[in-house]
Amino acid sequence: MRDEESSIGPAGPARYPLYGQEADAMQCAVARLRLLLQGTDTPRLFVRDPLEEPLLQDGELQRFHVALACPPLSLKWAPAQASHDPYFRFLQGVPSRQWAHTALIQHMLATLEPVRGRMAIVVPHGVLFRDGEEARIRQCWLDANLVDMVIGLPDRLFAGASVATALLVLRKVRRQDAVLFVDARGLATRGKRGPRLGDQAARTLHRLCSERRTVPGVAYLASSEELARNAGNLSVARYVQPVARCPAADLATLRAQRAELSARFVALQAALNAELDALERELSDLT
Repeated sequence: MRDEESSIGPAGPARYPLYGQEADAMQCAVARLRLLLQGTDTPRLFVRDPLEEPLLQDGELQRFHVALACPPLSLKWAPAQASHDPYFRFLQGVPSRQWAHTALIQHMLATLEPVRGRMAIVVPHGVLFRDGEEARIRQCWLDANLVDMVIGLPDRLFAGASVATALLVLRKVRRQDAVLFVDARGLATRGKRGPRLGDQAARTLHRLCSERRTVPGVAYLASSEELARNAGNLSVARYVQPVARCPAADLATLRAQRAELSARFVALQAALNAELDALERELSDLT
């Protein structure tokens, strides 16, 4: 799984320590190569599972200002390890073996810096609305006011992935308790290998996330009361409703409407002519 975590230091974006964990050695090598191609090299990429072997500093979980993850959509884990986790990362609940994304989110939250920490993770939509233990864990996030935004991503955005995905954004400290939901499917353009979110889509998403307001059919700012009424369901489709549009009329329907209007016009014209004739007769009799 990719679990690339970074903390931005005072030297600015050009020089910040970057840490990453990836259980697959090949994927870790690919990540290292991509960093080199971008002009960045770091020895802090480790081939190990962050759920089983988290990064430590002085025997405690290492803390980060920013945590990013794009794990496999079929991510699994061993729930038994939660019962003896020395870092108390899973106090909110223990998801089942086949739903490890919720466990990974708990891990990332535990590694965030307490004041400025924020994180974003790509998840399958089921993480946002499944019942049971996952629903209880989501409610814990909402009760602690950690959930900042949920962005629904275009279908098939990731190669080989047929399930719908979303970008879940959480912050350790938030100024408001409303959650922004954005449906980004309409922002995608068609690429050679499927839909893609280009620079224009990125600018639009940045504006929507900065303004944090409801835009019909695109974005919705849900209050904590509305989230409570929906029992902590974070599905984008629950909050962002498509704008109702009048269906395009076919040619036969338009012709029928034209014929009806023409007949009504002829009838009105005939009635008006009859009234004018009657008025003229009355005037003739008076003279």
